[in-house]
Amino acid sequence: MTKIFTFLFFVCTLCVNINAQIIEKTPQKGVNCIYNIAKSENINEGKSGKNQTWDMTHITDSSSGNMVTYNNVENTPFEKQFPNANLVSITTPLLGGLLQNKNMYAYFKYDSLQKVIYSYGGTMNGQVLKYDKPCIAYKFPFAINDELNDTFTASLMGMQCSGDIHTKADASGKLKLPFGTFEVLRVKSSQMIKISMGGMEMITITTTYSFYNPEYFSPLVTINYVKNMDQLGESISLKFVKYYQP
Repeated sequence: MTKIFTFLFFVCTLCVNINAQIIEKTPQKGVNCIYNIAKSENINEGKSGKNQTWDMTHITDSSSGNMVTYNNVENTPFEKQFPNANLVSITTPLLGGLLQNKNMYAYFKYDSLQKVIYSYGGTMNGQVLKYDKPCIAYKFPFAINDELNDTFTASLMGMQCSGDIHTKADASGKLKLPFGTFEVLRVKSSQMIKISMGGMEMITITTTYSFYNPEYFSPLVTINYVKNMDQLGESISLKFVKYYQP
């Protein structure tokens, strides 16, 4: 069950990464972005509001990470299951500097007229999560106090999934990292995922804080809090931190 929650966390957080500081950059096909998985101790999201300062100069990696590449949908393993997509992100885990052959795929459609990127779903370890309707993943431009709200339903391995996503650019200021200081927009996303299976119900609540600089499509730092709960009231809480060094 932990693997299922991890899969849903990966796929559904695709719908909450919004670009920063009134920016209109779209993913550049063929460009690799490497994220370092950081040690989560003493790395916190801070307060909301303008003119904030986040000192993360002490951030350190945990000798693992992942590489994300945006590309054309053609010739990817699951293109036939997402016929309306025209953009795919491929996430390859990197463990201890070694490339592992466990790619994860997320399928999108970029509408250049509306300046919106829609998510259709994704895959992990060969399992496919496909939304019943496209979910808004990105919208341009995005600035302080802007919001996005959406709902979704999907099926996965015979289970029914549903949820809602609430995203807001709730803070801005300076982010201090070991490799520089950046003007950033912080985007907070809260999402609830409900899974129904054989009369049982499980809920995952994820809160994500992403720190964006207008020069880059990818967030410089992402902090995720994940809480998994079942109908018996038992829960598991997790925290993940990753950073991108341009």
